[in-house]
Amino acid sequence: MIFIYTLLLTLVSVTLYHWCQFPALPANDDALFLSRGISHFSVVEFSPHFPGYAGLVLLVKSLSWLFSSDYQALHIVVLMLTSMIPVVVFLILNTLQVGRYIPLAVAAILYFQPLLISVALSGLSDGPGLLSWLLVLLFLLRAQPVLSGFLSGVMLTIRPSYLLLVLPLIGFLLRQHRHQTKLIIMAISVPLLLSAIYMYSKDGLALFEEAYRFIRGHFLVWGNTSLNETTRVSWWYVVSDYIGGEWQLVCLTVILLLGCCVVWVKHRAAQGLIVSFVFILLWTLLFQNPDNLRHFLPVMVLAVMIISLMLSSIETLYVRLTAALASMVVAFSLLQAHQLPFTPPAIQQALSWLETQSSEGRYEGVIITNEGVELAKEYQTKRRVADAWYQQQAAWLWSGGAWRMSYNPVQRYGEAVAVFPRRLAGEHATYVYRLITPDAKQ
Repeated sequence: MIFIYTLLLTLVSVTLYHWCQFPALPANDDALFLSRGISHFSVVEFSPHFPGYAGLVLLVKSLSWLFSSDYQALHIVVLMLTSMIPVVVFLILNTLQVGRYIPLAVAAILYFQPLLISVALSGLSDGPGLLSWLLVLLFLLRAQPVLSGFLSGVMLTIRPSYLLLVLPLIGFLLRQHRHQTKLIIMAISVPLLLSAIYMYSKDGLALFEEAYRFIRGHFLVWGNTSLNETTRVSWWYVVSDYIGGEWQLVCLTVILLLGCCVVWVKHRAAQGLIVSFVFILLWTLLFQNPDNLRHFLPVMVLAVMIISLMLSSIETLYVRLTAALASMVVAFSLLQAHQLPFTPPAIQQALSWLETQSSEGRYEGVIITNEGVELAKEYQTKRRVADAWYQQQAAWLWSGGAWRMSYNPVQRYGEAVAVFPRRLAGEHATYVYRLITPDAKQ
């Protein structure tokens, strides 16, 4: 076991070192809004947007004095907490008595997943929220119901949209510890109550109006879910692109279905994991935006755990083989860490490039974008920013020589004058367009 823990410590240390080489810069408006909430919390003013993530904001706020800026504090806290996800997965698999080497291989596999890295660098609540859920599962398996309940409440203050992920665990928790029901409910309620008091103290009754507006907007207007008409891409396309093709996705889906059946029968202690996986899978496919691959992170992590539980019986038969394979996976993960592109997010590269550009045109001093509007205002000083949501205004500015910035190719604008590729799967590339017309030269 000393050898395994030494490998795990090496894996964590090298991974953290390399992840910390990335610049602490936000890649989207949501991360910027969340960082603004550290010094001035108000969901009504989008600092951050609803549901507020008060648990994460308060944690970062308590540590912000250690850092030079609020965003740097948020970046480092999110990175550190997300980096602990593979470690907690390792401990869960050990608790479920999954051999010695498979948990180590699983931790290594998770560390070299581009999706996990992009979530760690995102400055958003996905990583800390999933870490909290994994800790709830870990302490549930270790028969520590009060701590598990308390962490359930903490998770809901960090990532409220993971409610459907944690409900099955709360159900299993209350069923297994009926005699401690009141204590468990109190443990869950304390962080939720403190979070609600904090948010209400900042926004008052306007908090509830913003909550209604945001929830309605997410499901019916801008959220790009199955309930509205804005859907442009599907989860099938996004996930198959991430893993390398549709046939790979079909094969993995079959293996995962088999794994769910095997784990349900042979690992009764892990039945909460299966139910949680089904809940979060349905929530993600039906109600989350496929434009943002980060929403798929809990599905991916739980799927890896289920498949590893199914394969655990193999390790007892081929101990030396699994030891060699685990060591190879760790070595590959460390090699991947050395090859990461330690550059700013694509949109930050685009904004820096635009700062160096000068050309003619009535509206040359304007950037039109519908992604990263606030980011463009915050991180460049040379040009004004127009929101492409207002299509008539955007068309008028575009015809007058304004710059157009987009996460995706925009065919009607012709060839991009500059393309900044994404660093990792789960992030966005940035395309910059400009049209010079006779009118623009006047």
